[in-house]
Amino acid sequence: MLPTWADPIKQAAPDSINADGVFKILRAWGTASASAGLLKEHRNLIKRTVIRRIGKGIKLTSVGVSSARELRNASYQRVRPFMETCESMIMPINQVSSFDTTSEYPTKINGLRIETYIDWMKHCHYIRSLSLPAAPIPCGFNPEGLPIGVQIVGRHHDDFGVLQVGSAF
Repeated sequence: MLPTWADPIKQAAPDSINADGVFKILRAWGTASASAGLLKEHRNLIKRTVIRRIGKGIKLTSVGVSSARELRNASYQRVRPFMETCESMIMPINQVSSFDTTSEYPTKINGLRIETYIDWMKHCHYIRSLSLPAAPIPCGFNPEGLPIGVQIVGRHHDDFGVLQVGSAF
């Protein structure tokens, strides 16, 4: 028997079109804004992936950043009605299980090459780009004995609701 808070469980997903591109643009812009000076002074101490992100952020125009912010707002407006139909979502945190610490990041998912070094955690940045509250919850182990987690995602500004579902989970 399912607990009352989980009844009925339905499988559905909000429209997350543009979330990936919006996240990457705004992340590059934010990193460049905060770290461009460090790049000039300490380039030899910064990881190449961060150097590339700062470089992308420096090349952005105000029109590009404004467009990304408008797309983020439009995405939020599309997701808002969906979130009115459910109190929370439970979804994977990452697209891959824990990986060997000798690897900087996974380069493939299910045998397919990933585009960027953060694509193995798209579910997290989709949610972040929508400004929805989320909490990671451990939920078990994969066949190799490595930990697996899910994220509880709630309605806008419902951090307390996310914590309540996480506690019940």
